Amino acid sequence: MSNYINLIQNKDEEVTKEKKKIKILNFIAISFLTIIVLCAVIIFIISTQFSLSSIKRDQNAAIFGISQLKSKAGKLLIVNDRIKGITEILNKRKDYSIVSNSLLGLIPQGVVVKAFSLDKDSVKISVSSSSLSSINTFLNALVSFSSQKKIIRNLVMEGIIVNTKTGQYTLSIGATIL
Repeated sequence: MSNYINLIQNKDEEVTKEKKKIKILNFIAISFLTIIVLCAVIIFIISTQFSLSSIKRDQNAAIFGISQLKSKAGKLLIVNDRIKGITEILNKRKDYSIVSNSLLGLIPQGVVVKAFSLDKDSVKISVSSSSLSSINTFLNALVSFSSQKKIIRNLVMEGIIVNTKTGQYTLSIGATIL
């Protein structure tokens, strides 16, 4: 029976298993040691590159730059607010260029505009010509334009004046703007 018992062989297997475990533990320990050393070196390099004084200097420069931009930002806000206000006013305002261009487009050749005034709700125009026929053509064009009631209404002839010395006829007309 003693032939089957091999005590030396079992001890060798256990020793080799423990040696393998020790080798694995040594490898893990050396790996952790290497990682820790690398981390320490990296932290040292970072701390020397970014010293506290350089960070303070950069911080002060950033604060100064921001304070300079603060006044510009305030001015920009004021300008943007004014632009917004002007845009609102322009959107609410009537387009008087359409009125003036339409009325001045009706003036025939030989008729001269003496006065032209445009208010919020009314327009007044005074024209003169040496030909009463040209004045009549302008007056008829205004009457037909007024009857369309797109731009003006309530056409009122304020007067017609004849200058006998120069032979000029002057017509004054007022109208209400739509």
